[in-house]
Amino acid sequence: MTVGAGEFGDVLFGRLCCNSQAVAIKALRKDKTDMFALLQEAFILQLASCTEFSPRYIGLAPFWLLGDEFQEWAIILEFVGDRKKARPYDFRQTLRLTQHSLRDSLDWIYTSAKICQAVSCFHSMRMLLNDIKADNILLRPTGHGYHPVFIDFGLASIGEGITLAMDVNDRNKAKILKEYSHIAPEVLFGGETSAASDVFSLGKALSLVAEVLRLQPFTALVNQCLSWNTSERPTAYQLIDSMQWLTRSLCQQ
Repeated sequence: MTVGAGEFGDVLFGRLCCNSQAVAIKALRKDKTDMFALLQEAFILQLASCTEFSPRYIGLAPFWLLGDEFQEWAIILEFVGDRKKARPYDFRQTLRLTQHSLRDSLDWIYTSAKICQAVSCFHSMRMLLNDIKADNILLRPTGHGYHPVFIDFGLASIGEGITLAMDVNDRNKAKILKEYSHIAPEVLFGGETSAASDVFSLGKALSLVAEVLRLQPFTALVNQCLSWNTSERPTAYQLIDSMQWLTRSLCQQ
């Protein structure tokens, strides 16, 4: 059963033969990537799964179910979602259930702070995600808000930034800015990714929360992340501090 699809491949729901554990099977397309890229993502997933913010990496397995257009090996991960319905914990779907109450507002600010904590944790490992967006973040329910799980490390890098192969000119500039709106402008125009570009993408994901909460201080914080001037963007760690301050302010009202 396919539970996710993207430009580079598909994600299927399955179970391990040995213990029936629910798993996500990530299969990559041969025309979009190669075995080196698959192994690189598997390596980064191994590192990321040492944190609490990614699925547990299980390993690689030979996989031919989808046919010759996919790589012959697939990445096997812990499945993060409703196992009975084989449904991942979707960011946008979860956000649609939000009520306009103080409790929900506090839960979403807490969740947003946890998302920032995840990014800060990866950055402390010298890891850049390079492709942060709501589609790549699953939200596991907890007693207060949700716990973020980042699921796509296909463009992640260790120790240095990367450049994205995009030919931006006057004719396609508007289209690229729209289709890749979660990517920082300095990266779209040929620069390397960085912690600051990750924060821009983080801001794009959190802007979905801002649209629902409609809290001016939260929206202002998100807008700082979206500045075209990289020096004006806060760090992920600074965002956590600001959200803690915002939570205290709401509780005192």
